[in-house]
Amino acid sequence: MQLSEQIEILLDEIENDPDRDLSQKEQVITEVIETSLLIEESGLHAFWYSSLSEEVVIKAFDEIGAHEIIDLIQSSQWCTSSPEDRGDFSDTEENHLSGIEEELMPKLDDLSELIEDYLEE
Repeated sequence: MQLSEQIEILLDEIENDPDRDLSQKEQVITEVIETSLLIEESGLHAFWYSSLSEEVVIKAFDEIGAHEIIDLIQSSQWCTSSPEDRGDFSDTEENHLSGIEEELMPKLDDLSELIEDYLEE
């Protein structure tokens, strides 16, 4: 995910002051970026088995206006009923999840613009 300089500076400020109380916008941005990085690195299956709260994540993406991303994330929720070992997916399930991820990844690349717009509000 490519982030603008403005967002990189904000993330550096947050990271350099871990005791800082985050504003609502900072919390939303942090949640969106953390989730996006996890999905980019490990896929949607890893997201569903992470400690991230689905409710918090969905609210964060909704707050910045990333509704298509929400739809794609939610369309993969079925994999929570599959074992954690991705090797246990059927070929059909694996293909379906891969298709969702292929559609999702370019949208994650466009998040920087949505986050900047959100910051300016």
